[in-house]
Amino acid sequence: MSMQNSQPQQDSFGMGQYDSSMGYEQGMEYDSLYGQGFNQIPREKKKPIILDESKDRYLGRLKFFDENKKYGFIVMDDDGSDIFVHFDDLIKAGINKELLRTARMGNLIRLSFGCMAYIGKYNRSRKAIDIQLLA
Repeated sequence: MSMQNSQPQQDSFGMGQYDSSMGYEQGMEYDSLYGQGFNQIPREKKKPIILDESKDRYLGRLKFFDENKKYGFIVMDDDGSDIFVHFDDLIKAGINKELLRTARMGNLIRLSFGCMAYIGKYNRSRKAIDIQLLA
């Protein structure tokens, strides 16, 4: 495709390729129906801003874990609220996928953990850290 062409080439679905005259970044496709770029090249992930890493310990049980997305939630005993937990933190505690699968079958997984408050992808959030499996 010539970069001098002011209209992007279109395929049978109304989608075109990148055209520098449209003002979009290289690596984006152009949707001629809506006039918007999409499918951007992945940007560098923004690091979360840590607000507080409490030394306090909390108790709770694993409520949900998505094996494909590698995250889940713990229900805190204190107030019944949910707290985010990532698979990497569970692995550090010696909790493997097989044990997590038993939770879907009704096995209660009790945990002790610290809490980190941060500003991340979806604004202010909390994450379980320094996790320990309780017997």
